[in-house]
Amino acid sequence: MATFVKGGTVILGNPPAIRGYSAAVGKKEGDGPLASHFDYVDPDAAFGQGSWENAEAFLQSKALELALQKAALTDSDIDLLFAGDLLNQCTATGYSARDRAAEHPLPLIGLYGACSTMAQSLALASVFVESGLCTNAAALTSSHYCSAERQFRAPLNYGGQRTPTAQWTATAAGCAIVVPRASAQGPPYVNAVTFGSVFDYGVKDATNMGYNHICHTRTPLPMRICGVKQPRSYQSAKVKSSAKIQTEYI
Repeated sequence: MATFVKGGTVILGNPPAIRGYSAAVGKKEGDGPLASHFDYVDPDAAFGQGSWENAEAFLQSKALELALQKAALTDSDIDLLFAGDLLNQCTATGYSARDRAAEHPLPLIGLYGACSTMAQSLALASVFVESGLCTNAAALTSSHYCSAERQFRAPLNYGGQRTPTAQWTATAAGCAIVVPRASAQGPPYVNAVTFGSVFDYGVKDATNMGYNHICHTRTPLPMRICGVKQPRSYQSAKVKSSAKIQTEYI
């Protein structure tokens, strides 16, 4: 039985397990130091699709497909799909779920937590499985550099100058298949999840998304390392964490 702790933490009495997981990425990510940890790398940023939104949908579907293969399960074994992306109306997620529904409809709970969506989807999937509301659940999240640029900054063909603080959104999708502990083949298990709160640090630069990621920690140490000035409000906050960093505690 799950126990809710004041502050947004849920302790899962019968921790569910992650039976399969995958990561599918684009060329830039595949050229990086984590390349060997990815299950799928495609040098084509469009993934053979006609739009960036369809490209992201393809990437998301690929991540789900690979995670199911590694878990030795199929779409018909999944009771609920918790998924999201960075686009308005979760466009890539909707396209991906629509295309997979041609073979087997997946009940979808669409999520939008920006960079915390993977942790959010995994947290909710774990709570649902542990409570017995569903047997198997999939947590799925994606982003695409080109679709995100059009969404949050400017279309690439506009040719706008990037600011020094502008981050590079990953072209990637990740998926985790959450199952009851009894049907798992071993760890990892999800023992607890924490849902974060929203705080305004007064950042005026709309392109500087990384600043808030640094601030959303339990300790100011990362800010000292990165040379970021500590906000005055930080001292008075006991817990200023977003769902994104809770992956460390799951």
